[in-house]
Amino acid sequence: MEEISFQFELSEPSSTSLYLIRAVAAQFVAVGHGIGIVLRLPIATLFAGLGLMLFFLISGLLISYSLFTKMREQEYRFKHFLINRFSRIYPPLIVSLIFLLIFDGLWFTNPKFYNPLSFIFTLLLINDTQLGVAAFGSARQAWALPLFWWTYLIFGWIVLGLKLKKKKHIFFLVLSALFFLLILVYSGYIENSLYSNLKFLLLWVLGVFIIFLLNSITKHMKKKSSIGREKDGVFITSIQFLTENGKFREKNALKNALRLGMVFLMTMALMNLLLYRQPYDIYFMLLIVILLFFFLLYCQFTAFNYSKKAKKIIKFISSYSFSLYLVHYTTFSFMMLFRYDLNNILLFFIAFAFTNLVALGIAAISERQYKKINTYLLNKFA
Repeated sequence: MEEISFQFELSEPSSTSLYLIRAVAAQFVAVGHGIGIVLRLPIATLFAGLGLMLFFLISGLLISYSLFTKMREQEYRFKHFLINRFSRIYPPLIVSLIFLLIFDGLWFTNPKFYNPLSFIFTLLLINDTQLGVAAFGSARQAWALPLFWWTYLIFGWIVLGLKLKKKKHIFFLVLSALFFLLILVYSGYIENSLYSNLKFLLLWVLGVFIIFLLNSITKHMKKKSSIGREKDGVFITSIQFLTENGKFREKNALKNALRLGMVFLMTMALMNLLLYRQPYDIYFMLLIVILLFFFLLYCQFTAFNYSKKAKKIIKFISSYSFSLYLVHYTTFSFMMLFRYDLNNILLFFIAFAFTNLVALGIAAISERQYKKINTYLLNKFA
């Protein structure tokens, strides 16, 4: 895949925006499931569904961006990609499973879920598949984890495995094995799982497509204008005019057009959600995809920026988003033990705060240590 000419670089506002979306997605999933567990309101699926959609969409976007960026390094191979993904996913997963093993052992020991086989299958990320073993303990939301993991691996292998020019048989052998696992995972073990799961795969692929579009726009701008510059070895581009004193004067027409487009798309998406109450409706999904694309164009190619304080808060909340996804169902379910002692609304807010604190604690020794863990594993095994 050396022929890929990848020149796109996320601007700081764009990167911060993606941190924000990841944080919002995690909180939406937690709030949605919390509303369903504690308050038992029908709007629960709207929050949780939208959050999960955003997770899949930005996952495809960020994984592909990271991969294509690192492919500029001649020595970047699948083993590096695997270590990167392992360092991101497995530390919080392992810590969360240990937490569930202890925490659920105090109150949730349903043998259907709290058993060694479920623990092993969840650790291997083959739970909730055609193999028929559910996720361990009370972590019902963990059904989606295998979808993420095996999609990462097959995408990385397709892109990087092609570098095995003299070992094509190995490439196709591994690809066949991964494809078989992908079928097991996306088929699920609940009736009609395949159809709904394929919608998530579509979202993931559309996230990759957004990156290709942004890269194409960047290359076109570099070719057609004199704006593209080399600074400290990094290509920088913007739909802006460069003045004599080195400052940018943005195209107001473009900025206003993007704003109007985002307002229109948000209105259409909201109307669709209110009318049909189906966050997994294919038209709603496509509206969200286009809205994200417009939002990234706005962040990337105008003078939009966040304040330093806002950036700090966004990155902090985003830094434990995966840990929050892993433990929120357990903590909200646990707090239901106090439902007879507290008002439901008060219980919800206490449970929400407790959930975020637990997630932050888990992230402190896992997710927030990603760079250190990744560097150690790369030095050790790559």
